[in-house]
This record gives sequence, C-alpha cells and structure tokens, in this order.
Amino acid sequence: MLKNELTGQLTLNANTIMKDQNTLTSAATEVVTYTDLSLQRVAAARRSKLESLKHQLVRRLSAEFSDLQSNLVRQAVDEAQALASLTVVPQLVLPTLAEEKVQSLRKWSRHQQAIFRQPALAHAA
Repeated sequence: MLKNELTGQLTLNANTIMKDQNTLTSAATEVVTYTDLSLQRVAAARRSKLESLKHQLVRRLSAEFSDLQSNLVRQAVDEAQALASLTVVPQLVLPTLAEEKVQSLRKWSRHQQAIFRQPALAHAA
C-alpha cells in the first residue's frame, strides 16, 4: 500500500497476483482517500443503526397491533424503510412512516374481514 505524500491518498493494488517465483504483478490500481474510508465507516454504522431501529419498530408495532399477522407488520415496516431511505434523515422519518403503514394495513385488514362476514346472498343481489 503506497501513500501519496502530497494528497494523503492511499494507493491499493486491486488485482495483485502472486506467482510461483514470489513476484508480484500489478494489473490495476485503485485510489482510496482517507475521506472515502471514513464515509464507508459512517455508511456502515448508519445502516446498522437503521436496521436496529427497524427491528425495534417491528417488535413494538407487532405488540401494539396484535390483531395483525407479524409478517404483514414486518412487510409494512420494510416498505416504510424503503421510503425513508430516500430522505436525508431516514431514522427520523422511519418510525412515523412505519406506524402509518401499519395503521393502513389494519384498516385494510378490517375492511377485508367485513367483506367476508357479509352473507352470501347480499353479493347475489
């Protein structure tokens, strides 16, 4: 790994092949800056926190909306996460979006139950 003294960039040999004679052949180099490395760490930490928040929301909303199947609650939270990830602050938006999605799911579920409870003759008329 070589370091450019002027820019502080690290140069990594991406396609280095070890041969039988212990010689190295470099096919291509990739420039990685200190900034890139820290952004990658921040992005990984952000994804981890967002996943943790998502699991907490699934547990809380499954308990709060116990009349709904847990896999449907999980799917609603996944949809909310997909929408929240399009924003600048997904961890702030996700809880509200998830709750709205689950409330909408409950409304849809109750509507479906009401349809199935109607007598068969009402549909024929």
